[in-house]
Amino acid sequence: MMKFNIIADSGCDLTPKIREEIDIAPLKITFDGDKNFVDDEHLDRDKLIASMKKSLESPNTACPSPNDFADLMKKHDKSFIVTISSRLSGSFNAARIARDMTLEENANKEIHVFDSKSASAGELRIVLFIKELIEKEYSFDEVIAKTTSFIDSMRTLFVLESLDNLVKKGRVSKAVGIVASVLSVRPVMCADDGEIKMLEKVRGTKKAMSRIVEHVRNYTSEAATNSMELVISHCNCLERAESIKNDILEKCKAIKNVILVQTNGLSTVYANVGGIVVAF
Repeated sequence: MMKFNIIADSGCDLTPKIREEIDIAPLKITFDGDKNFVDDEHLDRDKLIASMKKSLESPNTACPSPNDFADLMKKHDKSFIVTISSRLSGSFNAARIARDMTLEENANKEIHVFDSKSASAGELRIVLFIKELIEKEYSFDEVIAKTTSFIDSMRTLFVLESLDNLVKKGRVSKAVGIVASVLSVRPVMCADDGEIKMLEKVRGTKKAMSRIVEHVRNYTSEAATNSMELVISHCNCLERAESIKNDILEKCKAIKNVILVQTNGLSTVYANVGGIVVAF
């Protein structure tokens, strides 16, 4: 089997198994100027959430530096890098600078940086897709072509209890934030070419979650039975995630497997407790 390596920034939510199999370039999260968190395997998510609740200001997040990415690229001859959407973070640009730095030192390396046009569950879904292609022994260029096509067709949907941090950081428009602040209104959101858009608004969280299942069923209705895998990221709401998983497996014939994963630090900051992100 060809030796390829996968690198992702910590916008990618991770299962314990995947965390052991790929390299992670962590983002950094800061509250009130002096409460600092590194989004790596040592992150205390409970302390992060507690800081979110106490802080009067929205957190600041910093993407990995080019050197952070370059240090990981230098370890391997062939690397695929997956970053959070370039519309949401500077991580993609940092990884591209790192690629150029690394290739300048060693032109024999092969490195490709993918803009996930997503985040959270979406990044993990892409990582799993690349991993599957590597295991099937596709060539470096074939992995690039197939993954680029997959990213263009992938869908990311989410429902959050609060859009406050997304609005404050400019990731979601104030108009959408106003809709979400109305009592009992829950926007169903999506990734649209890397940007966050409102798909629809419904009354109540329960209805919003059921609409996610309906959208998955509609989007996959023409796919072959048991031909697709789906990822659900959740922020401290495992019971809710399991309920959605069961509904999807029951109602969406194309979905053969659903992977549940807890949000990493960055996803936790923006999803907040109760948030659900689905990618397929």
